Amino acid sequence: MSSISKIEHEDLDQLTYKTLKKMILDGQLKQGEKIVQDTLANLLGVSRTPLRRAISQLIQERLIENNGRGTFVKQHTQEEIIAAFEIRAVLEGLASRLCVRYMTDADIRGLEELFKKAMAEITDEDWSAYREADREFHNRISKHAKSEMLSGILDQFQVLGITYLKGLTRPPQETIVDHLNIIQALKNRSEDEAERAAIAHIRKSIEAMKSIAN
Repeated sequence: MSSISKIEHEDLDQLTYKTLKKMILDGQLKQGEKIVQDTLANLLGVSRTPLRRAISQLIQERLIENNGRGTFVKQHTQEEIIAAFEIRAVLEGLASRLCVRYMTDADIRGLEELFKKAMAEITDEDWSAYREADREFHNRISKHAKSEMLSGILDQFQVLGITYLKGLTRPPQETIVDHLNIIQALKNRSEDEAERAAIAHIRKSIEAMKSIAN
């Protein structure tokens, strides 16, 4: 009986964490917004204990901060996001290199299908299908690198991008070329080519962010 209670307790902690994280990603909790724990616990229907654990985990992931005045959804500066993307460029390059070793031909065809479907669905006004394909593409690159540590770090950078950029930094007509270059490098089974293509892709987005900031 005690083991069953423990599993239920752990499930509640994880569910609270996932729900709170989704609220941040979806913009229900805004950047810089103060987190009032009693109010949020009532809203989620949980006690403050699992909520505190969820907040602690999200502080480690740099989505929440405690700055002495209270607990807030973290508000990153443009400079911090750009710095994070500089690191992400190197790590995505490494992940793409590893994908050359571990992705099957079927896995690579799956990446092609992602964008084939997305490009058929987008319009000038609605890029949502492509945005989802973009996220899934990077998730698959991370997953197929077969490195739990690397995937965990890349997931945090992906979350930062989703939370603070709220969309694509460049239009699909530009980034589709980058994605297809990465896919072609994977098909060629060239680790160096895949790494270069992935780094170039992220760095072009960094330049786009810098131009927006200016």
